[in-house]
Amino acid sequence: MKPPSALTSLFSALVLTVLLYVGATPFGPLPALGHFLDPVHGVWAGARGTSLPPSVDHRVPGLSAQVEIVYDDRRVPHIFAETVEDVIRGLGYAVARDRLFQLELQTRATAGTLTELVGEAALAVDRRSRQLGLAWSAEMNFADLPPESELAGYLQSYADGVNAWIEQMSSAELPLEYHLLGRAPMRWLPQYSLYLLKRMGWTLAMSN
Repeated sequence: MKPPSALTSLFSALVLTVLLYVGATPFGPLPALGHFLDPVHGVWAGARGTSLPPSVDHRVPGLSAQVEIVYDDRRVPHIFAETVEDVIRGLGYAVARDRLFQLELQTRATAGTLTELVGEAALAVDRRSRQLGLAWSAEMNFADLPPESELAGYLQSYADGVNAWIEQMSSAELPLEYHLLGRAPMRWLPQYSLYLLKRMGWTLAMSN
């Protein structure tokens, strides 16, 4: 077998350099392909999280007793707990598991911070959202809630559940959209649930 010529070696080195550059360089709002195609932490890891395991035990801060979440054959979660607060923690956990990117997308669309997630392409949408003031209204409503009120407790319980999922989530369980954008999920604040209520109210009012 003939050894590679100097020209072949030079060409191979050039191709490798180009691939390394492309793999490390983000394009617009998209991440670098090297991170995206990483077989351990990249998009391929998501394929390992598409099926529900028979049983999983996780610790969720704030629970007063055991909570059981059972998925039926349509993958609809059924939550069993001793208190309303624990049911809501379980709900936050289940929704985050199944709809984490949608939660963040709708919250950012309400707050006018989509550009932080997808880049300048969303600038016009963010400006309109800030003009509407839905997030400002939600923040005012949340600030007026007595900390010891039932609603404040429920909002915190839901946030506890969402954040519990985010904190224990593996690379295989990270939604595809985060891999595409090269982003990590944001931490869920209690008032974000009010953001979603404001957004839904506005959407339903504008659809009539």
